[in-house]
Amino acid sequence: MSLKKVVLIIMALGIVGCSYVPRKDLNRKITFGSEVKKGKQNIYLMDLRKYEDIEKEENLENLVEILSRDILSNSKKNYIFSSDFYEKILKLKNRVVEDDEKSYSDYIFMLTKEQKKTLDNMDIKVSSSMGEEQGYLNRQVYYWLEKLREEDKYRENEYYSELDKNKLMERYFDRFQKIVELFFYNQENYVLEINDYKKIEDIKGYKGAIYFNCEVTDEEIGKIDNKIVIVNENMKTIVDNKIVLIMNGETEYIREYDFKTAIGDEIGLELGKLNQFKDIKIKKKKSNQAKIELENRKIPRFEISVENTWRLD
Repeated sequence: MSLKKVVLIIMALGIVGCSYVPRKDLNRKITFGSEVKKGKQNIYLMDLRKYEDIEKEENLENLVEILSRDILSNSKKNYIFSSDFYEKILKLKNRVVEDDEKSYSDYIFMLTKEQKKTLDNMDIKVSSSMGEEQGYLNRQVYYWLEKLREEDKYRENEYYSELDKNKLMERYFDRFQKIVELFFYNQENYVLEINDYKKIEDIKGYKGAIYFNCEVTDEEIGKIDNKIVIVNENMKTIVDNKIVLIMNGETEYIREYDFKTAIGDEIGLELGKLNQFKDIKIKKKKSNQAKIELENRKIPRFEISVENTWRLD
């Protein structure tokens, strides 16, 4: 057997064993709004995950400044947050305390033994002349004063009431209402990063884009309500009724459009504009078989079955 024949056979077998890539004859035909121009466009995501702990005064101030400036200047940047941050914002909006804070918010008559133990372990002074329940209430009041950075106003001999505690809690939640309003004002241009698909259950109601920084299947993407999805480059996929972008990569399957997504402070295409796509169609050429024909007719032909979604390159 000649060397040329051997090379041709090896090439044919190599084609059979290669990895799958999206078929080039399969693409999306989508109609966007007039503001989304055809061709290549950049989508930048300003990273706000570093401000996740909004209990820190400087983080809260930075977020309020950034989002306020964005709205006032009409710059319409895209922002990426963590899913944990969204859960926190949602609780602040609904004035719901964290589970581990219920020892400091529940009514005294509702406290469990474990909650009382938590209050007993607080390093604050309570007048010895007070009863046990009043002592617990004073500790709760101190906790919320501390959250408001006003612990110096605590008086150990003061007989605080449930009303005093509730007023402090209201003031605490009021402190975050500005950032809550700013967050929900423009969430179509936001991205939530998810590191575990199960987190989807915790962010229902969120309307912006989702970045799956984890393994996720086409079926799982198809189940969520969010229209814009970002995946990592090794997970390129096409899902009905979704725009699937590639983090630090380009989306090339949409006919006449090429979107490049990356972390950055620049102003690019607004994600909210992509949300308005319509007339989604999958264009498929009818092809049930791909035949590999070698130049030398004496070499057997290889027939390869191909699914409608993929082809062998």
